[in-house]
Amino acid sequence: MNNYGNLIKKFREERSLSQNELAKKAEVGNGTIGDIERGARKGKISTLDKIAKALSLTEEERIKLENAFMGRDINILGDKRVENLSKKELSQYEKVINEAYIFFNDKSSTEEEKQKLLMAINEIFFMSKEINRKK
Repeated sequence: MNNYGNLIKKFREERSLSQNELAKKAEVGNGTIGDIERGARKGKISTLDKIAKALSLTEEERIKLENAFMGRDINILGDKRVENLSKKELSQYEKVINEAYIFFNDKSSTEEEKQKLLMAINEIFFMSKEINRKK
C-alpha cells in the first residue's frame, strides 16, 4: 500500500465509511477506492478531488492527501526557512507549492526544469514574506 492509499484508508475509516460507501459518495467506480488503497492504481486529480469532497476533509487533511498524491514532501527543497514558518505561513507556503505542482502534471517538463522552477517559486515566497515583514 502506498502513502496516498494509506491516507485515504485512514481518512475513510476515521469517518466510519466502507470502501463502497465512499465510492458511492464520491461518485467513482466501486473498485476505485480499493484499488487506490492497495496501490494498484493512483487515480486522477479529478478522482482525488471527488474523494476529498466526499470525505469532507479539513484543509490540513487535504494538503496531506495532495502531497501524498503528488509523491512529495512539502519541503522537498530542504530549505531550512520552512521549518521556521508559523502555522499560518506554512499553510500559505503549502498552497503556493501545491499550485506550482499543478503545472508539473505536464510530462514534457524534465525533473531539472521542475526543480529550477520550484527553487524560483520558493525564493519568491520568502522574498515576498520579507518585503511584507518590512512594511
